[in-house]
Amino acid sequence: MTGRRVRNLSLFTAVACAVMVATTTASAQCDEIVATGHADYVPVSWQRGESLEGASVDLIRLIGNKLGIPVRVVHSGSWKRAQAAVFTGEVDLLLSLYKTSEREALLDYTSAYTSEPVVVVTLTDTDLHYRDRLDLQPYQGGVVIGDSFGEEFDAYAKASLNLHTVPTVEHLLNLLDHKRIQYAIHGLYPVLVTAHKMGMSPRMRTLVPPLTQEAMYMAISKQSGCGGLVHVISSEIEKMRASGLVDTLLNDNWNKWAKHENIGLAPPALPDQD
Repeated sequence: MTGRRVRNLSLFTAVACAVMVATTTASAQCDEIVATGHADYVPVSWQRGESLEGASVDLIRLIGNKLGIPVRVVHSGSWKRAQAAVFTGEVDLLLSLYKTSEREALLDYTSAYTSEPVVVVTLTDTDLHYRDRLDLQPYQGGVVIGDSFGEEFDAYAKASLNLHTVPTVEHLLNLLDHKRIQYAIHGLYPVLVTAHKMGMSPRMRTLVPPLTQEAMYMAISKQSGCGGLVHVISSEIEKMRASGLVDTLLNDNWNKWAKHENIGLAPPALPDQD
């Protein structure tokens, strides 16, 4: 073995040992990961009793098993309350959220594990001609409290759109159904799932193009003793995403939800642009 190969092997060994020491140190400060998330975001997470199910739940449990750290998933109530629980350190980890600088002041983000389109939905009999977000300005719209759709769009919406806020997606679609608003903004899959459950699908349409395509992350509270794990969790997420495991978890959880609801609802595809 040449001296160069010995040096390279020694360097690799040193790096591997450093990673193991960092992981062990972080693990020693975190004997359990308590996680929460959105209670109405099929297939990423949804409420089941006092806990949550979904692809993000399965993902963090797989990572916890690899790290030797137990994971406890709790239902914290509304999306706003779930975020507040993690912001304050009452709960360690948020299972899924978009990234904003305001949240980054309170949270340490992992690598992204998926992305989704953020869309505008309206009723089929609403006369709303849409090409881009500028066309929304004359109308009344709605969002779920605590939702963010990326900093640039959030700033635009605050300055230029008339948006009502409500606690849940179901409340949002009720406003739409009773024509108190003309459109709703939300992630594509959860809003279409909720519309199906409420029997609104036949009279609701998804407008194209999407407003944004947002990456979805996990994040750990800066007040949590588990913060040292964020880089290790990110590394595992990147491996699982590259292997296709994350996509498998998303599809499996869609099917699990549909089977439990006893409906043959295929994952909705983003409508083609005309």
